Amino acid sequence: MQAVVCSNQKDIEAVELHARQFEKTARKFEKAIKPSINKYGEHNIQVSIGKKNIDWQCEA
Repeated sequence: MQAVVCSNQKDIEAVELHARQFEKTARKFEKAIKPSINKYGEHNIQVSIGKKNIDWQCEA
C-alpha cells in the first residue's frame, strides 16, 4: 500500500489541494447565503445556478 501511495503522491497532493479549494469556496458560499435562508427554518432548499432542466423532484 505504501508503494502505491508513494507512486501516486503528486496526484494525491493535487486532489488534496482541490479539496481545500472546494472547502474554502463552500464556506464562503455558506457564509454568503446563510442570512437569506435562515427564514426557511428546516425546510428543504434547492439552489440552482444557471438554466437547468430538472427532471426529478423531491418530496418531504
